Amino acid sequence: MRSSPECREDEFNTHVIDFGNDPIGAAYLASIILGRVMGVAKSSTLTYSTSDFTSSNPENGSWCFIATATMGSYDHPEVIELRRFRDNWLLKKPWGRSFTKYYYRYGSYPAKFIENKKLFKKISYYLVIKPLLFIVRNFT
Repeated sequence: MRSSPECREDEFNTHVIDFGNDPIGAAYLASIILGRVMGVAKSSTLTYSTSDFTSSNPENGSWCFIATATMGSYDHPEVIELRRFRDNWLLKKPWGRSFTKYYYRYGSYPAKFIENKKLFKKISYYLVIKPLLFIVRNFT
């Protein structure tokens, strides 16, 4: 575990803080560091990661159920890309927030069905993940 968080701005002009293996309180601490210490505007997008955190099932409920089950990891690059799409585009639309709320309520059911079945992971990848990534990469 690192003694202090690492902060950088990524290619999307998003401030990224890596808290190593300490996800508890990371978002609050990051907002304090960025807002008060570094002078970053409150309207800026904040993304934080816990690179040493080994759980593939974050407890905060804010994850891509089906993408994570399909790809096998919360930290898979395509899952991260879909989370960024959710955070930076989908959640900025009223219908997107409604969809996300519905998805958080019911998305874990198909994910649990998919996660340990190789055939359904492949089906989900080609029928759900690839089309979503195509849309994200070409139309947003």
